[in-house]
This record gives sequence, structure tokens and C-alpha cells, in this order.
Amino acid sequence: MPLSHETFRLGEELVNDSTIVVQGPDSLLYLSVEGALDTIELSSSDFALEGIDTTQSFELGTLEINSLEVLSTGLISLGTLFPDLSNLIANGDSTYFTISDTTLTPDPVELDAGDFVGLHVVQGSLRIRLVNNLPFPLGPNAAHPEGVQVIVTDSTGQPVVQLAFNQTIASGQEVEQATPFGEGQMWIYSPLRVEYLIPVAQSTTFLVNNTVLDTAGIEIGVTLENIQADEVIARIESQEVEDTLAFSPGGKYRLREAVMDGGQIQLEFTNHTPINSRVVFTIPNLLTPDNRAYSDSIVVASGQVTSFSLPLEGMRLAHPTHPGELIDSLRIYYRTVTEAASDLLHLRSTDSVSVHVVLDSLIFRSFSGYIVADTLEIEPFVQEDLMDYSDFPTGLRLSEVDLNLSLSNEVFIENMSFDLEIVGYHRDEDGVITDSARVLLLDQQILPGQPGAPQVTHISLSGTEVADLLNILPTDIRTSGSIRVSGNVEIDRSSRVAGSYLISTPMRFRIEQAATVTGDVHTLREEDIDQALRDAADENLVEANLTLRLENGTPLGGRLWLIVSADQAHTDIYDTTYFNPQLEFTREIAVLPAPVDPTTGYVTRGQTNEIVLSLTRKEFRLFKYAPLRIGYELRIDQTEGEVALRGGDFVSVSGMSQVLVNIKDR
Repeated sequence: MPLSHETFRLGEELVNDSTIVVQGPDSLLYLSVEGALDTIELSSSDFALEGIDTTQSFELGTLEINSLEVLSTGLISLGTLFPDLSNLIANGDSTYFTISDTTLTPDPVELDAGDFVGLHVVQGSLRIRLVNNLPFPLGPNAAHPEGVQVIVTDSTGQPVVQLAFNQTIASGQEVEQATPFGEGQMWIYSPLRVEYLIPVAQSTTFLVNNTVLDTAGIEIGVTLENIQADEVIARIESQEVEDTLAFSPGGKYRLREAVMDGGQIQLEFTNHTPINSRVVFTIPNLLTPDNRAYSDSIVVASGQVTSFSLPLEGMRLAHPTHPGELIDSLRIYYRTVTEAASDLLHLRSTDSVSVHVVLDSLIFRSFSGYIVADTLEIEPFVQEDLMDYSDFPTGLRLSEVDLNLSLSNEVFIENMSFDLEIVGYHRDEDGVITDSARVLLLDQQILPGQPGAPQVTHISLSGTEVADLLNILPTDIRTSGSIRVSGNVEIDRSSRVAGSYLISTPMRFRIEQAATVTGDVHTLREEDIDQALRDAADENLVEANLTLRLENGTPLGGRLWLIVSADQAHTDIYDTTYFNPQLEFTREIAVLPAPVDPTTGYVTRGQTNEIVLSLTRKEFRLFKYAPLRIGYELRIDQTEGEVALRGGDFVSVSGMSQVLVNIKDR
């Protein structure tokens, strides 16, 4: 009666596990665990510049006044200068008169300025224009060799200027002279007072009549020029001041060029002057889509606050004059232009327009620049339920394990390296962690890529740590770490670093504790059992034996267990916690390892043995009762060293049961 045949193809037993790879029956088996690392979305937003919130005031500074009206005495007639001449022509007659080189001292003249009340002058000049329409020359004479003198004071009596025309001024001649004043910072209040002394240059005879007395004379004009003041009460022309707000972007990054992905600049202008102002502002680093430096203007009423919001999406940051160079600072140029005053107003150089700048954190659609040394964290990433190792033999100790990492990098960072911790966990069927192992990768370099054109970095590791990781048969993998970056940077929002790992080893291993491989359960039914045996009485069963042919084509040794069961209650005949000696029996057969090549560890030829086992009456009596289940369990012994297993290596067992029956004639 033939028993079941069982072949344990250890390669196939292992290949049925998804972790085992075999390329052919004569190839080594490979244990392989692979998976993906968490993709690092290293986008340009990771290099966002810090926001800015700052206020700066721009004072008007020194006030410049160049449009004050000319103050003129008008014609000061000869009759006014020399009133006694009218006595010569009491009857309206004309007469000749000879004037000596005398000196005329007329009364002072007040000049009321309609366009200022007071000026606190830092510096300026006063121009005096003298027109001689007298019928005689003016200038130095014996009594006053310095010539015509003019003294200008303000309404408080404060001297403004004093000057002299030391040349002869002929009749009909016009002369002028300017002199600086105010270097001591002085107030000048209107009206101005003009005192003057008029020496007659030489004795002259001229015709005197009423017409001459009324139309001949002198005219003095006073002009305040190039006035620079720090406070005025005046009707003042438009003032203009330029200033720059510069700030260095915070953080560890320096921009070369970037396209904005959103955000805005908010500008809040406050006019602390008594006059409306227009503020023209230019941001030379900020280029519009048509490649122009952004510029705009806004009118801010006196004493009012006006806000302006500038959306940044789609705009580009770049060096305004040297494209491609790093940007040291972001600048906003301001030009404040006040309205010309139509009325008198009180204005100071310290009056100002302030600007409050709120700049969102700059987030970029694309970014190029330079980064000083910085570290970016790799968020922990866990892969669960990597493999099902339920069919994998226990007690194996693998060696020559390789860990291969593949990193696909679409980020251009000149210097890029990482530290990575890979922790493997083994969970049992109840989800409880029973073992763990760790591999630490330090200072691994990553090749820089380009957005859309990744560079692949391959990293291979081996050694005890890697072997320990695979030997726990990890069900979960946890990765975490950090990336160090520095140097030139070029990324966009689609840049990423993707990675995968492969942990593999050829099946060269050491068995540290007995490993078990079970075969299929075969059933002997009534039709499989000889009729004479089924009909024989128990006392006619004389003897029985089992002949097993065992062939071992592996470098492994151990024991083969034969299990024979007629107990239908024993659902899993390999469950050793249940055994019914009345309906079951077992036998143990030694399995000798096949001879191996000491260099390769491969089997050179199979080891074949034939074993004859005697059965007791109670045991061979079971063959009368069908169905009968038969199974083989291969228990592999520990190995002293490493062995190599190929896809075609096998252990085969087949058997024949022979029962001697005493048959009596009826």
C-alpha cells in the first residue's frame, strides 16, 4: 500500500513568501524587503523670507524758497528826497539848480511782504537793486567815500543785511548787489525796513520844475533769494524730498531671483504736515510682468492717513541693475512732493510724512539664490504591514545583507546632505511589537537636480546593523532625519526629493534554532487500502512495516516527522498540543545534510536514504480504518556556519506500507 509522496522544495516554500526572489532553479534565493520613503516636497515656499513690519518717517528737511516776490520801494521822487527844491519853483516855474556833492538822508521805507510773515533762515541771500533816475550821479564823495549805503532790518529791528554801492551810479543807471545772510540762523519778520544814505557823487546843475520833482528819483528793490529755512510762516512753493527705506530680508537666504506666489505689501502713509502731499514710491527690486520696476503714487491729505495695498502674485524679485546678482536688500524709494501753498501756512523742516510698511512673509513660486548653512527636518514617516512572514521559516540568521537607497532629487541645492534613521519593528499576529532594529545613515550626499530633471543618488550600505534590521523580519518601517543645505539654490514649487529603499540578501544564512517546514496533509481513503487488509480480523494482522525513501538535496540536516492519524477530531495533525495514542502514531527519521562545496556552500549531490520502520499491532491496525490522514513535517537543525540555498534545493520523501495478513479458509 503506497503512502503519500512529499517533496519539500525549500526554494518554493520560501518563494511563496512575497519577500523572496529567485531568478531560476539554480540561482540563489534572495530575501527582499522594499518600500518608498516619504516624498519630501522641498518647495520654494520652504525658503520664504520673513515678513516685515516697520515704520519710517521722512522729514521735509530744509525748506527751500525761491519764489518770494520782489519787494520794491517804488519810485522815491526827487521831491521826496530833497523837499526844499520845491521852494525854488513856488509859482510852477522852471529854474536851474546846482547841487553840490552833498549826501541825502531820506526817511526809512517799510516793505510789507505779502507772501511771508516770518522766516527762520538757515542761509540765503538778499539782492538789492538800485535804479538812479535822478538828474545827477550818485556814489562816493568826500563825506561818504563808501558810496550809497543800504541797511535792511526786519520788523523787530533785527539787522538783515547792510551793504554799500561804492561805485559812481550815473543818472539813468541801474545797479544791483547780493549779499549772503542767515548763516547764524535768524528769524526775519515782515515788514522789512529799508534805510539808505545817498551821497551825490559830484556837483551837478540841472533844470528843476514840478515834473522833474515828481518823476525823477530812485527805486530800491529787495529780493530774498535761495532761501533755506527750517521754519516758515509763508505762502510757500511746492517742497520735494526724497528718501529710501531699505531692509534686509530676514532668515538665512539671499535672493537672486524669485517669482511671487501670493502675498501683498501694505503701505500706510500718514501726513504730518499742514499741506497735502503726493507720495511717489518705487520698488526697484520688484518687477512687474512686463519687466518694469514697480512704481505708483498716492495723495495724502494734510493730517490724514491713506492706505495702499499691493498684491504680489506673479511679480518677480530681482536685482534692478545687475540681473543675476544677489540682492543685498529690498528698497523702497520715496519722493514726497507737497502742494504749492495758496495761503500762508506754518511749516517746519521737521514736519514729516511717515510710512508704515507691512510685508507678508514672501512665498515664492520659484526661487533662486543662496542659502547659508541650514537644516531642514524630515518628518517621521511610518510604513505599516510591509510583509506577511507567516510562511517564512523561523530561526534563520541572515548575513551579507545590503541596504540600497535610491533618491530622485528635483531640487538644485549646491551642497545637500542628509542624516536618516531607519527603524524596523516586528509585530506579532496581535500587533504587539516584539523586536526592533535601527540603521543610521550619516552625512550622505545628495546629487543636486533641477525642477523637472531629477538626479538620482544611489547609496548602498551593508554590515551588522543592516543585517540586524532584516533579521527581525520587519513588519513596519519608520524613517526620520534631517537635510543639511547650503550654497546656491534653484527650486520651484514642484521640486521634490523622492526615495525608495531595498533591503535584500542572498539566502546565505545560519540557522540558530530549529526551523520547521510542514507538508501537505494527504488522505488515504477506503479505495486506497487493500480489501484483504480491510476485511482481516485484528488477530489475523501478523506484522507491518513502513519503508521510506528520503532524498535530501539541501545543505540542511534535521529530522522528518511522520504523522498518521485516524482521529477526525484532530483537525490540524501538525498541532502537537493534541495527540490521541489510540488513533494516531508518529515516527521520527533523521535527515542527513547533503555534501556541499566548502567554497560556495552549494550542494554537490543529493543524499538518499531508505528507512524501514516496524509498526506495532496497534499502529498498523489503524490502516484498516479509513479515512486516514498522513503528513510530513521537516524540522531543520541549527547550522554551525552559513549555508547557501538555491531555488531548486529540495527534500523528498515517499513511502510504502506493507502489512502481512493471515488469511484462513472458511
